[in-house]
Amino acid sequence: MANTKQLRDMTTDQLQHELTEARKNFLDRSVRTSASQDETGPSRIQLRRSIAKIRTILREREIEA
Repeated sequence: MANTKQLRDMTTDQLQHELTEARKNFLDRSVRTSASQDETGPSRIQLRRSIAKIRTILREREIEA
């Protein structure tokens, strides 16, 4: 996952792609957690925070435009 500065440097299309990937990863992680499969990688909390960061940046760009 990218940090906030890296996210702000991305284009809107790149952010949309990152958002889609983060949502897929979150759903996948949720399914694996409910199925009790142990796996390494970002936690659900980290994924939720990443999704929130990306949505916030996209929303800021909409307001500026």
